[in-house]
Amino acid sequence: MHVRLDGLLDYIFLFSVIITCNTMYSTSPGFDGLGKWATLLLVVSVFLKLLISRISMKAINVIVSRSLIFILIILLIVILNGFKISETSFVYYFVLFPIFMMILQMYYDVNEIANLIRKFVRIIFLLAIGSLLFWLIGSVFHIISPTVYVLNYWNGGGIVEGYYNLHFEAQKIEILGAILIRNTGIFAEAPMWSLVLSLALIFQTLHIKKWNFTTWILIITIMTTTSTTGVYIIGLIFLYVLFSKTSGVKRYVSSLFILATICCFSILWDNKSGTGSATIRFDDYKAGFLAWQKSPIWGLGISDGLRAIEQHMDRTVRYNLGYSNSFFVVLAQGGIMLASYYFYPVIKIILNKFSSNDLKFSALLIIFLMITTIFIETYMFLFVISLYYSLDFGDDRDCHEKQYITN
Repeated sequence: MHVRLDGLLDYIFLFSVIITCNTMYSTSPGFDGLGKWATLLLVVSVFLKLLISRISMKAINVIVSRSLIFILIILLIVILNGFKISETSFVYYFVLFPIFMMILQMYYDVNEIANLIRKFVRIIFLLAIGSLLFWLIGSVFHIISPTVYVLNYWNGGGIVEGYYNLHFEAQKIEILGAILIRNTGIFAEAPMWSLVLSLALIFQTLHIKKWNFTTWILIITIMTTTSTTGVYIIGLIFLYVLFSKTSGVKRYVSSLFILATICCFSILWDNKSGTGSATIRFDDYKAGFLAWQKSPIWGLGISDGLRAIEQHMDRTVRYNLGYSNSFFVVLAQGGIMLASYYFYPVIKIILNKFSSNDLKFSALLIIFLMITTIFIETYMFLFVISLYYSLDFGDDRDCHEKQYITN
């Protein structure tokens, strides 16, 4: 009974993290209140998990110290920027972040972090299968017709067609004159679905270390999102595997082929889609840098960071003020101080001589995702940061879980 409850709590926790990551359920008024229920489920699952688990005093000390440092940084940012912080942001930074740090550290401390990662991949695999099925028989071949119509606040309140509230056609793209419906799954936009799939692929190939049916389903689904970032993640993982498994001329010829394919795909995608995504992305980096320059150490505040970036955007190259990366939002909100806290675990893992190459490369890919995708202030962001803090904690421990993750 204890084992069943333990496993159920894991899935409830992960489901809550995923369902609140800019899915249609969290951005559409048609599912109003679901996000709050997901948050409640998350907190309850964490509380019950802590009740039935034992955690070492060393881990408790680490959790408390890291949480206090983070709260102090956020508190100083808020004070230095006129005490401006919304109720939602207050809960996110002062309550939920410490909770995530605590639960992920607990998973590591009781040797369950690998099982948690497997379950995350398992959930995303099932979502990928479902999205591929609906995308093919609905969006591509039109064997079935949409059954629901919902508002999508993420794209400005547009109407989105869906299938049984299990799959939504949130975005389209024009390629070579043809309109293609992007596979957005249950998410409000394709890049967010690609992000979650990319995280699952990173965990599957570099942590679980398996290339099987699940791996290829994740890769295929990423391709159907038509996300350039997802394609880069696939290409970089292939390059890493090639350099790890092959040698000589074969290594370099294969690597050049993969690089050429990625470059051609990206150029074709940007030029033929008519969106000018590369130009917009460059403008995002420029606007973010200009905003960060105003207050490089402590940032412009949790509430004003993104607003400051928007003021520097070039309206002549974009059709909306949507932003594309987490990195400069962090810098604009909290400057070098907040960015240092977020990036500390992945940088330490990369520089740690005891970390395996697989773990180091996964940390590099996490940095890449932060630079190319905006998912700050989502539970998924908290999950990723807390996960790598827990893995960083394990670098000086000799336990089976550490060996599984890093060797």
